[in-house]
Amino acid sequence: MLTRTASFPSHYLTNFHSKRNGAACGALFGARVGYSNLPQDWLAALPNKKWLDKKVVAFLRMVGLLPQPSPTTTTTTEEPVVGNKES
Repeated sequence: MLTRTASFPSHYLTNFHSKRNGAACGALFGARVGYSNLPQDWLAALPNKKWLDKKVVAFLRMVGLLPQPSPTTTTTTEEPVVGNKES
């Protein structure tokens, strides 16, 4: 947890960095509570969620946290669900 202003670059807290502030805060909050505990209305409003889910699944496969698809199975557009199945 940030306990003093000096622990976070002050230029992120001022001027025209509102999108970066939101992205940084959302990333820190998500890392702290986990994807499945994020508010559902946040996930519903996430632009390009399907694209982002595909990128996350590809990354998880690349680092070995999800198995690679079997070469004997047919390829579909369906990807494993990231986080809540309700998302």
